[in-house]
Amino acid sequence: MRRYAPRFLHRRSPVSAVVAALALATGLAACGSSGGGNGESTPAPSSSGAAKPIASYSALTGTSTTVTLTKSFSSALSSLGLVPRVTAPAKLTDSAITLPITGGHATVYAKGARSPQFTGTIKHGGELQLTAQGVKVGLRNFVLRLGAKSTLSGQILVNGSPFGSDAFTMFDLDTSTMTAPKSSGGTTTLSGGTVYVDTQAASALNTAFGIANTSKALPTRGSGLKVGTATIVLKG
Repeated sequence: MRRYAPRFLHRRSPVSAVVAALALATGLAACGSSGGGNGESTPAPSSSGAAKPIASYSALTGTSTTVTLTKSFSSALSSLGLVPRVTAPAKLTDSAITLPITGGHATVYAKGARSPQFTGTIKHGGELQLTAQGVKVGLRNFVLRLGAKSTLSGQILVNGSPFGSDAFTMFDLDTSTMTAPKSSGGTTTLSGGTVYVDTQAASALNTAFGIANTSKALPTRGSGLKVGTATIVLKG
């Protein structure tokens, strides 16, 4: 049985090209995964069997993950004509995106006491949207997986219809840049994590817009485009 792409994907617009490229990246990610294809990393063994967590949440009830955006990322969106929006309960300002935590679990260790320092799966509410030329690409059902490799995955919507994998890896989180965790009043705050667009996503975007080898190429660093700095506040 032959499968046909939705008609709007045949339009020669930047966003349709992005979606097609993301579809390719999804397939490549699935082929390259050594695990179950859900983007979750297997935590490395503890470097110290005696290490005890400073905070452990078997059932998270709040509060949020906030990413303070870099000027380069905001400028990249503007130069590509992409207009960011969010739907409640997510929040968007000129410099930050906040996603509320809706569930999951997490364990936090003191800095240097264990590797990986953070483990868990954290679910978020709200939706991030990018629009251009009448096409709306939505990102929702965000899940932050903490481990030896920390990633933020989610579902892609195109004009309201699901597209691709339900667990497409969109962003990478470098937790090595985080400061020491702080616990107070039943919450634990993890600050200073560096967020990048996933390598394959960055490559797909550059290819889709034909800017991979020009002065206007999306700025990349490490595993991909540096989006900003993450602050995660846990409560359970």
